[in-house]
Amino acid sequence: MEAALRAIAEPRRRRILRLVRDAEMSAGEIASHFDVTRSAVSQHLRVLKDAGLLAERRNGTRRIYRIRPEGLAELQIGQAVVVGEFVELDPPRRVVFTWGWEGNDAVPPGSSTVEVSLTPDGEGTILRLVHRDLPEEQRAEHDGGWKHFLPRLATAAAGDQGSGPGAN
Repeated sequence: MEAALRAIAEPRRRRILRLVRDAEMSAGEIASHFDVTRSAVSQHLRVLKDAGLLAERRNGTRRIYRIRPEGLAELQIGQAVVVGEFVELDPPRRVVFTWGWEGNDAVPPGSSTVEVSLTPDGEGTILRLVHRDLPEEQRAEHDGGWKHFLPRLATAAAGDQGSGPGAN
């Protein structure tokens, strides 16, 4: 999940998702919409693909990309594994995914839903996170978890992979 959130935090990646929202496009076609090198666009495509947000297929020597909102993701946090499935992707505004803990009867995989909304704000982006369908007794623990990891996500989105709040 963190990889998907980090991926969509970058404005060019959100723009790529918008471009391939309704139709497949080749890497070259996507790159033609940007004023950066093809290598830079390829890096963005790789991040989106690794996050499960894009699917890639080959057509001869060309790589063709399409949006992949149905991606399944796992995230290990300490000894626990979070499992979720992307259920909606509305680039660059919103991503919705299911959330649950492997082997946890209180919040099993798919039992709750997380919605992340992104709103442009000058040079930055406002992120709004809503976690629904959590049992009452789990809300405080998950609230603490999100408060720990959101600053870490902001740090990663700003390009710093190793420092800042929650880095350890």
